[in-house]
Amino acid sequence: GLALLTIVLAVVNDSVRSLDRTASILPNRVDEARDAMNHLQLPQHFQEEAIRYYRQMWSTCQTFSVETQERIFDDLPLQLYERIQFQSYAGLIQKIPLFKNVRDNKDFIYSMIDALFPVVSIPGEPVVTKGEFGECMYFVLRGTLEVLDDNGKPCAVIREGGCFGENALLFGGVRAATIRTAEYCTLHKLHREQFEVLVDMFPEALFGILDEVQNRMLARDAIVQRKM
Repeated sequence: GLALLTIVLAVVNDSVRSLDRTASILPNRVDEARDAMNHLQLPQHFQEEAIRYYRQMWSTCQTFSVETQERIFDDLPLQLYERIQFQSYAGLIQKIPLFKNVRDNKDFIYSMIDALFPVVSIPGEPVVTKGEFGECMYFVLRGTLEVLDDNGKPCAVIREGGCFGENALLFGGVRAATIRTAEYCTLHKLHREQFEVLVDMFPEALFGILDEVQNRMLARDAIVQRKM
């Protein structure tokens, strides 16, 4: 009984020390950041913006960078890593109408998930700007974004699980609208060059995507015709 109690107390002590170390990570990072920014004589509003970013990343991801979060699983066996990635992001991709015809193509979905690049955007930051050349599509993992009209006023909202930039991914060209973050957002970006590599590997997926694009264009044209 005494030996068991000793083991239990040792485990509890280790757990408490681990919690103490974890609890100290954010304050330490904040202090280090403040010292560095004070040394650089940065204005106070820049300092507060940086500190808010650290606090947000720690509260949502328990890390200070989405790239670090992704690397947590690097030492796992490949098959287990792929299953975790698929579980995390496949649902997001499969819900998007553009990929409706390829949602059962697991090899394509796996490869597409592997091509995604994580991005964290602070509140009020334009992610894409009207008139600029677009080469990537964005998936919204967390947060809310606003679509702005020509007067710079919000006219639509993109929420968690949404996406934007499909035309840039497929056809390139300029952005049709400015989209900015309404709060801290975690996005995943798919670049057109990477997408082209994917469709070279899975040509049948491209046919399925283009079929869906054609169906959406026909539906849109039918609505226009009814209004005329």
